[in-house]
Amino acid sequence: MAYATVQDCIDRRGEESLRELADDPHADALAWDALERALEDASDEIDAYVGARHDLPLDPAPRILVRLCVEIGVYLAAADADQGTDERRRRYEGAIGLLRDIREGRASLGAADPDPPAEAEAPVVQVESFPRVMTRDSLRGML
Repeated sequence: MAYATVQDCIDRRGEESLRELADDPHADALAWDALERALEDASDEIDAYVGARHDLPLDPAPRILVRLCVEIGVYLAAADADQGTDERRRRYEGAIGLLRDIREGRASLGAADPDPPAEAEAPVVQVESFPRVMTRDSLRGML
């Protein structure tokens, strides 16, 4: 199951900006099968990152995953349709960066985070050295 729908993409990006990603951009009724497949692929990519830290499936999905799924899905669909742009690539890279932060525990899934990151313990530092060479007893008689 995808974290986002075609309607989520339309709501966030507008139908006109997504028209070139439709199966037939010149048809009256747009067929969004390619975008739906891209959203499924985006959801799989999200699970690959989030699944390293959280139990899957996330149900209900946190809202942030809807946004990330839209960004990744639009990028993947655009790449398949040879409609990639620098803006789409930047949005994709930003989404992947946030997913990496979630995986590493530097970011959370929000209030609905099913598994908050554990607090890191401060490392313990130990210093060990050799015994003193110059002591009062070893230097006695030198002066």
